[in-house]
Amino acid sequence: RVSFGVRDTFYTIGSSCCSTSIRSSSGSGCGLEAPPEAAAAQPLPLVERKYHPWLTGIIVVLYAAIFLVIMGINNCPKHTYPTKACFPYGRFSFQPADQNPLFGPSRATLIKMGGLYLRKVLHMHQAWSLFSNIWLHEGLSQLITDTVTLLGVGIPLERKHGFVRVALLYLISGLGGSILSALFIETGVTVGASGALAGLTGGSLSVIIIEYFMLHLDKGLDSLIAIVLMFANVAATVLQHGDNFRNIGGSIIGFGFGFVIFSRPPVNRLRRSAVLIVIIVGLLAGMVMLLKGVNLNDHCSWCHYLDCIPFPGWSCKYRGNECQSTEIRIENGHVLSLICKANGRTDYMLLADAQPKNCLPC
Repeated sequence: RVSFGVRDTFYTIGSSCCSTSIRSSSGSGCGLEAPPEAAAAQPLPLVERKYHPWLTGIIVVLYAAIFLVIMGINNCPKHTYPTKACFPYGRFSFQPADQNPLFGPSRATLIKMGGLYLRKVLHMHQAWSLFSNIWLHEGLSQLITDTVTLLGVGIPLERKHGFVRVALLYLISGLGGSILSALFIETGVTVGASGALAGLTGGSLSVIIIEYFMLHLDKGLDSLIAIVLMFANVAATVLQHGDNFRNIGGSIIGFGFGFVIFSRPPVNRLRRSAVLIVIIVGLLAGMVMLLKGVNLNDHCSWCHYLDCIPFPGWSCKYRGNECQSTEIRIENGHVLSLICKANGRTDYMLLADAQPKNCLPC
């Protein structure tokens, strides 16, 4: 046996356990045991930083505040005849169910407040509505659906990745959803945060793929929540006769952009840069086609099934530039009420007047 010391730590070489062994003089058994100083110097396991979900709370407050402002500006009793059709009666009452079944304002008000209306984007240079519409909601039911989805996806995502990256993902995904929606839906106004929320869900799925398949981390509960909320958001959009193209565009952009801003080794920078270039080129190409008035339905005869699949008793007819007419009796005769189904705008004309060739409110 030979004993030697290294920095006041003594080791013994012997053959009691094996032919050649190194062990601490204070320990027992065979093998190499680290000295106390070395054990204390070992690095502690990394602990991920947890962020406070400020962004999610701010967005929820903005959703509610903007909806209240829009309902006040809408003022259903002032702009709708008969006024008793508004429910409940008052300045913040909802439009009649035949105009807005989601318990919200008229489509004319949504256009005025920044809803995505293709005619104004092309002819009145209101490209800013591609961003503004993601903060609006067509009705109370859509507001509740989007808020629940945001809380379920946004809070865990922001706790892990912070305010800035989640905000970028929300805005870029909302823009992608708006562009794809405008390329397929020429008539009518579309609003809602479903595209941006679908992007958050797509970003969550990209995180799951990176951490589970590349880093081999357990993400069972997170993946289940993200997948359930993704399908719930799509189902709610279809049931509310919403815009599913917005969900598709937001999901694609969010999934790709999630790899760019959330990835870490072993995903290298070259792959992240390639994905980012594809996203930028796709958004620019979509904007160019949109401003040139391209309708993708002319180039894809089956794509309308991505928005809605007809079933017996379930209509997929989109509310276009058609008028709903109602005859109203007044003291001096009869008045014809014309309601444009695309924007909810109402106009009146005496039955003695000539029938207009086009729907005037549209």
